[in-house]
Amino acid sequence: MGKKFLVLALLLNCWIYQQGIAQSVVEQWGRFEVSFKHQPAKNPFVDDNLSAVFSNGNSKVKVHGFYDGNNTYIVRFMPTKTGTWTYLTSSNIPELNGKKGKFVCKPATDNNHGPVMVRNQYHFAYADSTPYYPFGTTVYSYIHQDNEHVAVALNTLAKSPFNKLRFLIFPQWQDYTKVQTPFFQFEKSKEPLPKKDTILWDYSRFDPAFFRNMEKHIDELAEKGVEADVILFHPYDEGKWGFDKMSHKTDLFYLKYIVARLSSFRNVWWSLCNEFDHFKYKSDADWDDLIATVAKEDPYHHLCSIHNDKRMFNNTNPALTHACVQGGTYVDDFGRAVIQRDAYKKPVVYDEICYEGDIVYRWGNLSAERMVYRYWQGAIAGCYAGHGETFVGKDSVLHLVWGRELRGRSPERIRFLKSIMEETGTLEQIDHFWGMNNMAKSEHGDILIYLGTEAKTEWPFVLSRDLKLPEGTKYTAEIIDTWNMTRTPVPGIFCTTKADAKGIYDNKSRTIGLPGKPYMAILLKPTR
Repeated sequence: MGKKFLVLALLLNCWIYQQGIAQSVVEQWGRFEVSFKHQPAKNPFVDDNLSAVFSNGNSKVKVHGFYDGNNTYIVRFMPTKTGTWTYLTSSNIPELNGKKGKFVCKPATDNNHGPVMVRNQYHFAYADSTPYYPFGTTVYSYIHQDNEHVAVALNTLAKSPFNKLRFLIFPQWQDYTKVQTPFFQFEKSKEPLPKKDTILWDYSRFDPAFFRNMEKHIDELAEKGVEADVILFHPYDEGKWGFDKMSHKTDLFYLKYIVARLSSFRNVWWSLCNEFDHFKYKSDADWDDLIATVAKEDPYHHLCSIHNDKRMFNNTNPALTHACVQGGTYVDDFGRAVIQRDAYKKPVVYDEICYEGDIVYRWGNLSAERMVYRYWQGAIAGCYAGHGETFVGKDSVLHLVWGRELRGRSPERIRFLKSIMEETGTLEQIDHFWGMNNMAKSEHGDILIYLGTEAKTEWPFVLSRDLKLPEGTKYTAEIIDTWNMTRTPVPGIFCTTKADAKGIYDNKSRTIGLPGKPYMAILLKPTR
């Protein structure tokens, strides 16, 4: 009797594994996952394929599954609408082919607003229409450290104003950034080594342990409300591992695998490369092919970009949802930042505008004042800027690399700007070319004037005629000290004149007194 029961239990267990283990209820933009047990006959990463079609009414979504090691095959899906979803698998493995199932998608809860997408051509919002303003920072080796140090970095991030994190998938090996990572993306080859202290990779076999570890940290970011801007390639290998010299075939193989694993994570953004123009072995046609592959393999069309150094990529590529731009000069004076936006007709995020810090390299010794100034220049142009910090300190551990302690003075001032943007809504530069390019109008009708480095003692009330304001439009005003983070109301109401050839004025020719310091701004709010 005991043996019969044991055999029956084993058969039942085998049947359950073949049917798949999955949740019965998932919230909207959550992650449904079904796993199947099967012992692969050959190389499961190359020889086996698994996909599933998910259906809900008229909605049908095909997703690719993947092999996760330990005789486990997984299909993941991010439901974009509520209701009952059914699925049907397709596979060249008979035991995994034609598997059916269903689950219920309930409304999203708490801080789950769905993935971020482009809103109103130049800006961003979550899938539920909640506005999203990208205030990001960079920690390149975030996932290439032990869990204890990741927890420290996550705690630092949670206390900061930053809601997006850029990090590298592959480890790097340069000054300040030499990483001894515990995980790698591929298995080591069993072939004899050509020489001592070299590594040969089996580029046909992934190491799922690396990806599971990374996914855990991406989920942790989501819990903190932080978007994960994953950088898929980079040129900072310096011959250490050879990941920057993989063949185009291997690049495509890797992209299909990582997109199958990560596309169901709602907080993922794709960044094809950091400083793509440093690669010696990839042409622009190669990059276009890699971008197209990500777009094709991702059924949810997450945000996607590519980052430059000295040479701009053609960001008009329709598969690129926004332009990710390096270049401090673009946000170093009025009227510059908006040019990229006008050229590409899509959102522009100046993710690298140099870093606040004290290292010897010119890109890593920006003052806090200049960092904050550049953030405001980006904002006034209807664009967005990104933060990074490179103070060496006694331990030579840069926040840019590991994300430990923030030592700079810019983050709190960036938080102050973020609070203003959350109040005003998205900004649009009013006058691109004719002398009043320091003004922006918000989606709620506010007018923000940034005075930059000028130390004015007064501001004559004059607005761009491009606002096309009706005569008699009334505003309240406040003076904003962007460095000392103060907001001071100005007494009285300002009432506009009819526009003349030069601008729009206060009908009593009033001016606003200022303290004669740089980094001041003025916020005008229409009276309602």
